[in-house]
Amino acid sequence: MCAAKVHATQGSKSRQ
Repeated sequence: MCAAKVHATQGSKSRQ
């Protein structure tokens, strides 16, 4: 559930 919000927030930036 939190993944969806993190993905649009800064998931891509934090992951890479």
